Amino acid sequence: MRDLIVEAEFDGHSFITREPIDLPAGQRVRLIVQPVIQVQSGADLVEYWRRAQVIGIWADRKADRPHLARHLRRRAEKRAP
Repeated sequence: MRDLIVEAEFDGHSFITREPIDLPAGQRVRLIVQPVIQVQSGADLVEYWRRAQVIGIWADRKADRPHLARHLRRRAEKRAP
């Protein structure tokens, strides 16, 4: 079975999916609950990134940027589709 990403709402007891899921009744699955972030503006998104400590995460990186970019590009080109 392939992984599925499905949006759902929690009703206080169960998760109610927003769309049908093609699984047999009784199929056991593993849920990883990740809140859906709803942003209304770019400023909201930047604030979310700031709280998640994404902004500035590479501020102390020593590698020069062109070298790092080439390295990441080579890695991406080797990945299988």
